[in-house]
Amino acid sequence: MPLRAPRPAGPLLGFWQALRDDPRRVGALLPSGPALAQAMLDLTLAEPPGHVIEIGAGTGAISQALVQHSQAFASLQLLEANPQLAEGLRRRFPGTPVHACCASQLDELLPGPAERLTLVSSLPFGSLKAVDRQRVLAAIARQTSRTRDWRLLQYSYGGRLPFPSDGPTQGWKRLHTVWRNLPPATLWQLSPLPGAVRHAASAGAPAADR
Repeated sequence: MPLRAPRPAGPLLGFWQALRDDPRRVGALLPSGPALAQAMLDLTLAEPPGHVIEIGAGTGAISQALVQHSQAFASLQLLEANPQLAEGLRRRFPGTPVHACCASQLDELLPGPAERLTLVSSLPFGSLKAVDRQRVLAAIARQTSRTRDWRLLQYSYGGRLPFPSDGPTQGWKRLHTVWRNLPPATLWQLSPLPGAVRHAASAGAPAADR
């Protein structure tokens, strides 16, 4: 009797394996719930999203909501550093690009300056090692410096600010708390402040999409 190939781990089992292997990169004891996924989708669609990159896609709870509405985006890409979780995302969403790499490489995913970009993040900035956090923030800064209109959508637990904003050109806006998630999650948006000029695109660089 031929041996059967082992069945791939489901999303929940993959989450527990990732938590066991590197709890600081997971940063939560449970994956995101449906209410949080819907809230992040609603926030993504609240303004024209342009190109969308989900960083720290994990088991795909939020990814599923984004994929179902990807026709509203200029493009959608998923980024997950854990190779097992990334492979699970590829199986679940075969038509969506999934990158098994650190979020510090997110600025390599778009070919050039972009008119509009929405970063949807589940990264646990508060529990990342300082060196990893700085690398990710540097990549975000590189990408947003060549994007005319951008937003970073992030949630945190306990109402904590995800991380300090970078100087006077950008700022956080606290939105609402999703109480039906376990644990409750507070939604935040980081975006340029009105009148701030720091983008290469605003200085006349060509935009990738219109």
